[in-house]
Amino acid sequence: MSCTTITSSAAAVQEKKFIWPEDLSTINLTDAERDTIELAIQAFRQAKKSCSDNDTAYIKLKKKVKLDVTTSQGSVYQLTLPRSLIIYKDKSFVRLTGVHSLPGGGQQASLKRVYNPDSGEWFLKKRAFSTEEETIVSFISPPHKLMPQEARDGFTDIPYFERTSRKRAYLEKQYPGSVASLYRSKKNIVVGGKALCDLSSALHTIHSLTYSPPALTLHSSSVALTFFNTHCYHGDISPKNVVYELESPSEDSSIAIKHLRLIDWGAALQLDHIIALPGWNSPEAIRFLQSSHNPPEIQAFNLEYGRKKDAWAFGLLVGSILRGNFIFEPSTGATLPNFSFIAKKIKVTPDGSLDDSELANLKQEEIDAKLTEIVSSFDQSTEFGAKGAMLWKAIGCWLQVDPDKRRDLETTYISLAP
Repeated sequence: MSCTTITSSAAAVQEKKFIWPEDLSTINLTDAERDTIELAIQAFRQAKKSCSDNDTAYIKLKKKVKLDVTTSQGSVYQLTLPRSLIIYKDKSFVRLTGVHSLPGGGQQASLKRVYNPDSGEWFLKKRAFSTEEETIVSFISPPHKLMPQEARDGFTDIPYFERTSRKRAYLEKQYPGSVASLYRSKKNIVVGGKALCDLSSALHTIHSLTYSPPALTLHSSSVALTFFNTHCYHGDISPKNVVYELESPSEDSSIAIKHLRLIDWGAALQLDHIIALPGWNSPEAIRFLQSSHNPPEIQAFNLEYGRKKDAWAFGLLVGSILRGNFIFEPSTGATLPNFSFIAKKIKVTPDGSLDDSELANLKQEEIDAKLTEIVSSFDQSTEFGAKGAMLWKAIGCWLQVDPDKRRDLETTYISLAP
């Protein structure tokens, strides 16, 4: 297969220091390949300076593209790129094949890992399933100028969104691990109020955002619903989709959380599918999934209850963090909310999967009894006790079995404001 030849000049390129791992073999790269990548990045950055300024423009080079680089001495090097390369705005990303290691020593070959030699940070390339996901991604990264700082601190870093005729994908910064993996460490974990507020503010920002699909009309068996302004939602809130950043190492054995960030927007606005993660699905979603539905009915459900489903899972997530842990199902390894009214209704099937169908009949009285017990444990005559009780009352607004009574994060969210 012939390779495309791209000619560019590196004569006036100012030397830029890149950051690479000390042992390149850990990222499946040789010294010569690294030098080629660095030269290509510098050459294309210089070439871009002579082009018209376009913040949305990017250069994507596939592996084995031939590159002619003219040096300041006039000599020409013809190099073949050893890895796929993206140069986007002031950032560069290198696709490193055969690198599947994850934080904590795990392996996952299905993930496409991308390295940013400008910062030394890792990113994960993920697929976007919804054509409308660009609405969210373009809003949160780069952060919208109207977005409060606390909301920015609750989002992951998404520096690049790719949209082609066949697929949509985005890069998401890779963090040390998820909340699910952190609590499995069984260490003393301290989550400050700001981290919870940032996470809440991020979801509040998404639930406040609307988009306008072109005259979207969904026909069910009995009624046609037309949506002009539709609220956005995440669609898959659970401990595996919240990552953490740590404060500076503490003197004792405790782990202090600096930021909690919401990741994985693959399910956002994916109207024709419902993520069904046992333990985190809302009662109305479980009831809906117990019978067969055609695509328009699934779309109508997501448009009506997407934010409500988010709020239910968020209430379980925050409540479990405040209670200091999650429930880990021993036979499957699943991470479940730390509430007995949820965990005791989830059964392990003979094939080793989890069945949460009993949650379709969850009674509000069971939830209220537990929340009342928790709230009554606070001494509300103190500032700490009053704030703790108020926070659990907010969780109660999200843990309503009836979705019509449940608050979404646009109207009820955690804030540090008085």
